Amino acid sequence: MKRPGLKFYLHRLNAYGQSYGQFVRYNQFNAPLSRSLKRHRRRLLQTLPRVGKKGLKLLEMSLIGLLQIMLKGYYWIRSWKPGYSGGPPYLPQSLDDLLDLTDKSRARPSLIKKDFKHFIAFSLILVCLGFIVLFFWQVPVTFEANIISRSVSFQTPPNTEQLLLNSLRSLPKLEFEGVQEIRLLGEFDSEAMREPLNEFDPVEIDLPYSHSKLILEDTASSEGSLELRSLRLPPQTQVDEFAYDRQRHQLSFRLIPPNDETSIPVELSLGPTALQLNLEGFESPQLRPQAEDEWGSPYQIETFTWTPYSTELYLNLKGDTKIYIKLPDLEATDYQDWFWGQLQVEDVRFTRVIQAEDVRDDRVRSTILEGQVNFLAESLPLESGQFLILPQRGTTIRRLPRIELHPEEPAGLRVRVQGKATQVAVGLDPEFPLRDLKSNFWQQWLTPELITVLLTVSSVMIGYLIPWLFCP
Repeated sequence: MKRPGLKFYLHRLNAYGQSYGQFVRYNQFNAPLSRSLKRHRRRLLQTLPRVGKKGLKLLEMSLIGLLQIMLKGYYWIRSWKPGYSGGPPYLPQSLDDLLDLTDKSRARPSLIKKDFKHFIAFSLILVCLGFIVLFFWQVPVTFEANIISRSVSFQTPPNTEQLLLNSLRSLPKLEFEGVQEIRLLGEFDSEAMREPLNEFDPVEIDLPYSHSKLILEDTASSEGSLELRSLRLPPQTQVDEFAYDRQRHQLSFRLIPPNDETSIPVELSLGPTALQLNLEGFESPQLRPQAEDEWGSPYQIETFTWTPYSTELYLNLKGDTKIYIKLPDLEATDYQDWFWGQLQVEDVRFTRVIQAEDVRDDRVRSTILEGQVNFLAESLPLESGQFLILPQRGTTIRRLPRIELHPEEPAGLRVRVQGKATQVAVGLDPEFPLRDLKSNFWQQWLTPELITVLLTVSSVMIGYLIPWLFCP
């Protein structure tokens, strides 16, 4: 016996659906439900015209109220006119009062026909005054600045991990300062050790002090073999005093993660040769010094020859860490690709704090060497030692599209910034700007020349129309 196929079952299902529809439509038990639906539909059709009429009535009253306010102001200005003996102002109460219908007899003439010229003059005065008022209304506009600075500080925004450094090759020296826990794998040898330490288990190194240091240096080759492959910034990481020192030929900066649980990943390539490993203020059970009295000293300094088993080293920096990078010969290196750029940032500062013994004596100095701010169609030059003054420093600068080394005079970092502000200013003191640029409402759509012409026309029209309204 042949079993029914899929087509048979689909046909039966369609037949059941039609039968169910007919049952719902004609069954007497569904009659109350059908009557209820018809009743609700009838009520809805009756309610829609009422809502439309009330909405039109509300719009009519709003327009009439606005027109009454304008007419009261107009008659108030007319009352100052010498010899004016007009009666109390007639205010329209509905839209029909504004229509000059010929098929209806009216006791009063049309309001617009009666004082048409004065009404047009008063409207022009309001338009001109509105244009002038909007000229003084400051709105946030996009600005851009190219700055050469000794250092720059910034913070990454929440929920955004970003790449700061990428592929710094041929580095002769790398230095990390701060509280860290590091695991290294390889052969260690030093003058203080009786015999080289050669273990396949990682060597635990604890840097417990803020001045503890881990220094990697390539002394075996004329060209450095170290490479900083990448350094990524977790969200809300603070980067302080990111600076280039031409005399020391090094790049330095300070990293502060948002909390103790967040680590900053650093990927290194160590090269094929042995490295000189300098440790300051460290503790390690495997690399314990020969002298017992030096164990655990915060000023303990040891130099090791380290032959790593792997050319790759991954560090997870936790806590406040300072990094010093000894740079290679810039003439033989494409150093402009080291900084990834396009950073989303917050709290950008071109300043440094000179600390004293008393916190109240700390001073803030500008790190700007030179630069230029482009604000709409105007520009503002920056000179050495001047401050870039913004109304809201923390949120005004939002992006760092480009960071470059600038080894020529003046030597420093070339930083391009972008953001939004209502005004920008420069000065030798943050509280007393010397020059500033301010935005206005019309600069977003009109050219400065056209704005000047329209301001002149508006001022002339106001100066002509107001006396004309008052003259007898």
